[in-house]
Amino acid sequence: RRSSPPVWRGGGGGGGGGGQLFWGGFLLYTVFGLLHTACQTPSLCQGYLLSFYVVKFLLTFCIMVAINTNIERLRAGAMDSPLVSTPTQLYHKLRMFQYVRWAFLACLVFPIAIMFIEVAVLTWEQEWVAVFLEEVLYLGVYLVMAYSLRLQPPTHVPL
Repeated sequence: RRSSPPVWRGGGGGGGGGGQLFWGGFLLYTVFGLLHTACQTPSLCQGYLLSFYVVKFLLTFCIMVAINTNIERLRAGAMDSPLVSTPTQLYHKLRMFQYVRWAFLACLVFPIAIMFIEVAVLTWEQEWVAVFLEEVLYLGVYLVMAYSLRLQPPTHVPL
């Protein structure tokens, strides 16, 4: 029985074009961002900004789909990989992907919440609170990622 490669390796059963699709999207994201930054004509700037946000949304959606697909494959135990040989390793990989999903979701949601707090609650004299909250958010995300990607002690299964 042959299994398909994990989504994060460009698999998904579609001929391995996932990596090319990601890098193509990333290139478009970078190009539209640079075009918007260097733009002098207001009507073109709005078009570049709209294109930038559309590509950003599509990349974000693809990342979420890839993370959730890997989580579901790990839950089903269907990820036949030489790297996952015991139930303990499978559990650790599942927890890692769940932590990554929550950290990624925090990076998407918290800036919007901070912007709302900045507009609705804070005065111009309290602007430092928004900067502080944003820095604490990213510190928390880095700590969660470091915790989820930490080295695990080798599991010993007695024979």
